[in-house]
Amino acid sequence: STLNFFQAERTNYQYWLKGVHSDWQDNGNQRTLTFAGLKAGDYQLKVKAVNPDLQFLEDTITLDIAITPPWWQTWWAYSLYGLLGITGILLAYRFQLNRQLEKAETQRLQELDTLKTRFFTNITHELRTPLTLILGVADQLKKSAKKEIRQKAGMIGRNGQQLLDLINQILDLSKLESGKLPIQLVHGDLIPYLNYLMESFHSVAAEKNIRLHFLAEVPTLLIDYDAEKIKQITQNLLANALKHTPENGDIYLQVRQLENKVELTFRDTGKGIHPGQLPHIFERFYQTDAQNYGSGIGLSLTKEIVEALDGKITVQSQLGKGSSFTISLPIQQNVQTPLAKLIGPIGEKTSTKTVYDLTKLNDTKAPDTPLLLLIEDNEDVRHFLVDCLKNQYRLVTVTNGQSGIEKALADIPDLVISDVMMPEKDGFEVCRILKTTDQTSHIPIILLTAKADQTSKLAGLEHGADAYITKPFAEAELQVRIQKLLELRRRLQQRYQSPDFWEKSALPAATIEDEFVLKVRQLVEANLTNSQFGISQLCQKIGISRVHLHRKLKALTNQSTTQFINRIRLQKARTLLKNSQLNVSEIAYEVGFSDPAYFSRLYSGAFGEAPSVSRGRDRK
Repeated sequence: STLNFFQAERTNYQYWLKGVHSDWQDNGNQRTLTFAGLKAGDYQLKVKAVNPDLQFLEDTITLDIAITPPWWQTWWAYSLYGLLGITGILLAYRFQLNRQLEKAETQRLQELDTLKTRFFTNITHELRTPLTLILGVADQLKKSAKKEIRQKAGMIGRNGQQLLDLINQILDLSKLESGKLPIQLVHGDLIPYLNYLMESFHSVAAEKNIRLHFLAEVPTLLIDYDAEKIKQITQNLLANALKHTPENGDIYLQVRQLENKVELTFRDTGKGIHPGQLPHIFERFYQTDAQNYGSGIGLSLTKEIVEALDGKITVQSQLGKGSSFTISLPIQQNVQTPLAKLIGPIGEKTSTKTVYDLTKLNDTKAPDTPLLLLIEDNEDVRHFLVDCLKNQYRLVTVTNGQSGIEKALADIPDLVISDVMMPEKDGFEVCRILKTTDQTSHIPIILLTAKADQTSKLAGLEHGADAYITKPFAEAELQVRIQKLLELRRRLQQRYQSPDFWEKSALPAATIEDEFVLKVRQLVEANLTNSQFGISQLCQKIGISRVHLHRKLKALTNQSTTQFINRIRLQKARTLLKNSQLNVSEIAYEVGFSDPAYFSRLYSGAFGEAPSVSRGRDRK
């Protein structure tokens, strides 16, 4: 502040930081200033030297100072804070909105579930009265002297009882929901009781050639348990396993004791459950696809019963290898009441189903009686179909779609009746394969299904089905549909036998059947002069076996392969007799006959007159 060092020890300094001080500040003879904690902004520092002995010394200097703010206090930082704040508010609002929507959706689903349960409960109460009457009449009919009536009454009783069981399950769901389903614990040995319950399914399993295995790691297990609830759990899980396990499969019930818990594992070697459906398998009224488990009520009821018993149920499954349901229940020994008696058997030990010997039934009919192939996995429905049709038709039955396709290719039936919901291949797949295969494309197909919605009907028709009948169906409706389809097939035969078909050289192929018949006709006409061209050569060129070709032509034209080939040759001969100067023998050789006399006999049989008569009439 000064270059004058005279009496420097008596020189004092003053400073003024504008923006902080309002006047000059004395700093003594110190030549340094320190300012701490200055806020960001612009400042002006003034400093001067004062010496009382040197009146002339009063130099002042000025320094402009700018304090820049830290990055978190810059305008763009505040803008970012504002943007983040707005985003946070929006996210919080959206989160709260989603929570409210989820809560509303959950409440809506609960209300819908309650509404469905109440609806089904009301319906089931109404169904119990007519079911009671049906079962009562069925029991009375079982006492009839006629075996056939007893067998049909047994079918009515079994299916009525099955429907009653489903009704009871719905009522149990309602009771569980309201907390009014009582738990009645008894003290007893669980091992023989579970073994007894599984034995009740042996007759049903034997009909499907399924082996049941009961595996208990402990010989006895004295605990408190609700016998009726254990029965319901076992019944539902074993029935599910039997439904989805193919023939020659295995079903296991394993019992283990784990400290204070008992573990029941129901394992099968069935087709398994798709991984995407496992989280929903226990949901009430949830239904999986046609190829997998349908859990509508049974599994949901099982889960809720297990939870009512303070237990836990889990499922593991692998497609193509089977499923395993594991139930863990607490072991209690507080009840003194013993198990007085076992609960009644789940199913009848002996089957009362009607068993038809289709070979004998078919042998009693004429060979030209239409052959029907029935593809149905439900045994009662299959026997009902046989009972409806056994007097009018020859019948063949199979229990799944894959077997149905193989049987149709082997036997070439006149008509196929197939269920839609089946294991291995469903009815839509059966229909698609048969309608796109040369050997079977002509066969009429009737689809039977419980799906009555328009989408399912359109799906069946799009796959080539000729008719779609919903269950339950009347016998008269089925009979009429079959008769009309067979009548259409007879009209098609008449069309292929008509003179117009044989006389026109070029016909448009309107259907797959037309394409096939015209293809055979063109192959024969292309080899007309070759007397060695016969069935074997024709089969080789078409690419199907002799048996399949014969059955296909017989179904379409009502003629054997030999008759069909001869008809083409004779029709060509008739044209030559009209339009050429060749004699009868030359024409016989021209159309592939090596023996003119044999040609004349066939010609007379086909047209009712000798070739020479046709030649003479044509020339006149």
